[in-house]
Amino acid sequence: MATVTWLGVEGEPDVEETGMRHYVFKKGEAVEVDDPHVLMKCASNPYFKVSGYEEPMPRDDSGTTYRAVAATSAQGPVPKPGDPLNPAAETVDRPKWPKV
Repeated sequence: MATVTWLGVEGEPDVEETGMRHYVFKKGEAVEVDDPHVLMKCASNPYFKVSGYEEPMPRDDSGTTYRAVAATSAQGPVPKPGDPLNPAAETVDRPKWPKV
């Protein structure tokens, strides 16, 4: 079981305890914690010292494979400065609308 010790906050000598979920941490006293969410929060907080806990590595069991980003790009080639935005549109005959 992992233990968590609250180190206290510098500059606040009046505060002797703090709480997280249903745990109460007194300054300098180790508390046994079995909640993985509290352990993860305390492990990333500089005011807590956690011993007997290793953060689990995320794993991907889905078996999903992904293509490279370049192979799945839905965007066409980017026009260079001075190139027409749509070269095919210049060759299309457009109807002449009467001026009103």
